[in-house]
Amino acid sequence: MIAVQPARADVIARYECSLAGFFTQEPIGDHPDHNLVAQDYVCVGVEGLLKGAVYSASNVVEWDGPRRRW
Repeated sequence: MIAVQPARADVIARYECSLAGFFTQEPIGDHPDHNLVAQDYVCVGVEGLLKGAVYSASNVVEWDGPRRRW
């Protein structure tokens, strides 16, 4: 008989993040209202193995008028 036990994992990290500055909007220029929008943010590990770790990153999204593209 084989006993089955669920897998268990510890929390690697839980972060608290905040925006760093303002978002920027850069026109691509191939047609009107086609832009790249960038937002910087900073996160601090508040729980788990990465508690105390600090990292920063950027998120960039393409917008075509009112629609977001992935």
